[in-house]
Amino acid sequence: MSFFHPLILSLCLGVSSASSGFSNVSHLETAVLAFGSASSLDGVTSFFPSSDGSTIGVYESFDSGATLDYLDGVGETAEAMILMAAAVRDVPNENMSVITSGLFGSAISKDGGYEWEKLNLPEIVCQDVKYESSSNLYALTGQSLGQPTVAISSDGGNNFDSIIVSGFYEPYIRYGSFPSSDTFYVTAGIWGDDDIENGKEISSSKKQKRLTSRLSISDKGTLKYHDEIIHDTNSSGYWAQVAKTVDGGKTWSIIFEDFENDLYPNDIHCYDVNTCTFVLEGAIAPQIVTTQDGGATWTRFTDPSGGVSLMAVRMTGPTEAYVSGGGDVGRMWHTADLVNWNDMTTDISDAVEIFSFALTGDSSVAYATGVLRSQLCSILKLEF
Repeated sequence: MSFFHPLILSLCLGVSSASSGFSNVSHLETAVLAFGSASSLDGVTSFFPSSDGSTIGVYESFDSGATLDYLDGVGETAEAMILMAAAVRDVPNENMSVITSGLFGSAISKDGGYEWEKLNLPEIVCQDVKYESSSNLYALTGQSLGQPTVAISSDGGNNFDSIIVSGFYEPYIRYGSFPSSDTFYVTAGIWGDDDIENGKEISSSKKQKRLTSRLSISDKGTLKYHDEIIHDTNSSGYWAQVAKTVDGGKTWSIIFEDFENDLYPNDIHCYDVNTCTFVLEGAIAPQIVTTQDGGATWTRFTDPSGGVSLMAVRMTGPTEAYVSGGGDVGRMWHTADLVNWNDMTTDISDAVEIFSFALTGDSSVAYATGVLRSQLCSILKLEF
């Protein structure tokens, strides 16, 4: 994810831009780290995996964002170095549950965020947790024991099956979507800095803290921005692939790949087994890519805004989708036809990048996390 282009960053430091397109933007909290977002369908309850600088925890709200409480023991329970993603399972007549995951550990709350327990999973480096209502699946996407892996639960998070994704050029899995019990889509790719940084080989632990081409977590657990995208002459550079299975992960096929355009993928989300949207970013303008025929053909929309990053995706209908990103200001894109995209922006004091968001059931509100020009993070409530 290409967060702040150096020129854009220098301009942003002295400019304040007005919010546009949102009916209201509420800056709920500023945190040392806050990367993931999850919400109940009614928007009353929300969760944000975070850090206060000394502990790894979760900000929680039980009153539509009016107040936030920081639960500082979740990272320890999860045995995670960092928590980066979360998802809520909100099903009628059942207790709400929420899962959070990140570097090496994951945790679940089966009572709506009050008590947490460690998930019984192998260590996983996970940047993506989803609950898919169309399939009733919890899914964690990441690397486990060096293998591109999706961990799937069909019983509300009580039990998980770990599935290795095969066919990728290299094992750099990114995000996934799981629209049915048999059909999954997963993105993979990298920006070409997997082995060398400033002429020196980097350790595996440091690579695991590198979230995007510009953004990483420092050894002190703070946000770190890299001024330049690093190109490793020993690596293959940028590449992007999407893999698909139609048999629950027994076999996989590559249905999209790009080795030519200096792009790598971030999030993917599918409305059904045939209709998906994912995003690309890199050394050129980021792109939104859609399919309505199960990946047989793809349509690309190139971001014309001047922003340098696209991160998160949610589809809410057969032709409706939301995408977040930015790099100059916090920005969301919306389409009602998968062709025409309209953007909404935050004030620069609220975000220069929207890293994650979770929509309410009626898509009237998005709870989001953003990155600030101070290299802290913001927790936002965005109203449409």
